[in-house]
Amino acid sequence: YYKNSTMNQYSFLDLDSSTNNIVVHTGEYQITSDLIIPKDHILILNPGVELDLLNSGKIISYSPIHFLGTKEYPIIIYSSDSTGQGITLINAKRESLLQNVFIDNMRNLSMHGWELTGAVNFYESDVKISNCLFSNNFSEDALNIMRSKFELINTKFNNTQSDAFDGDYSDGIIVNSSFIYCGNDGIDISGSNVKINDVFIDYAGDKGISVGENSKLE
Repeated sequence: YYKNSTMNQYSFLDLDSSTNNIVVHTGEYQITSDLIIPKDHILILNPGVELDLLNSGKIISYSPIHFLGTKEYPIIIYSSDSTGQGITLINAKRESLLQNVFIDNMRNLSMHGWELTGAVNFYESDVKISNCLFSNNFSEDALNIMRSKFELINTKFNNTQSDAFDGDYSDGIIVNSSFIYCGNDGIDISGSNVKINDVFIDYAGDKGISVGENSKLE
């Protein structure tokens, strides 16, 4: 089901056939169903893009994403009706980049009996996240990274329903980041190798940092 592209449903997607890049130019747009990006592309959001995920809308990509906002013009992805099911990457072959991206008021993916824990999920999809904000999510994890390499730098998690960051069987670093008002754990890692430096955690409902399943934490 999910491998069928739905790009043709969204006129704001600008496909460059020479590079296979899919570009969303600066502006405000709505995603009202499943936006499914097939493999062998790159989904690029330009600075200042605002995406409103409505009617349980979601982004599912089998390709890497480059969401590159700036301090002056961040990328904002939110759900004005509180039904948006966030962003999920699956088996993207190349590294994804998120810079100056604000993700707000999202739920986890749940459809046709398929359910994931995160409002944002990277499964076997490497990612670098910097200067981002994850806030007001209604899911088991605000960010779930599984079987991937990651960097999480200068990023803030605020007001998460359960865990803020969940890393499973992944290798990465968390630097200069904060985890505030977490319903459950601030950082939860399983089967992972993670280095943490300059991290601030406040108001964690359960554990500030949870380390399990043969993880190594420095």
